[in-house]
Amino acid sequence: MSTQSSQERRTRLLQWRNQLQERTYLGLLHRVSHPLNKTARATEAEKKMVLTGFILGALSLFTAFFPICGLPISVAGLLMSLSGRRVPALRNLASWGMVLSIIGLVLVLANISVSVAIYFSVYVWQ
Repeated sequence: MSTQSSQERRTRLLQWRNQLQERTYLGLLHRVSHPLNKTARATEAEKKMVLTGFILGALSLFTAFFPICGLPISVAGLLMSLSGRRVPALRNLASWGMVLSIIGLVLVLANISVSVAIYFSVYVWQ
């Protein structure tokens, strides 16, 4: 009896999580996209791609301190946001993702250059 109730609870939690993700996605897309661009409809794949680019751009700011993770995340966010700018309805969200990705990329490159300079000053130029 307890395994069935735990499976039901797990099913309800998964449904609740999926509903929360969908509401968050729609709310974020509604708040960030430009009101004048609402006339042109975007497909679900385009919406997901642009939102993923935006999330990767925001995540690249936090992963900039770890160059191994930050570089691919910021480049992927930049590429997804750049390709999402072709859709007029999602251009504002894609622009924000692009800006965040560029900032993350600059931070990653600064971190890499500082790390290389420290390495050379400690181990090579002694």
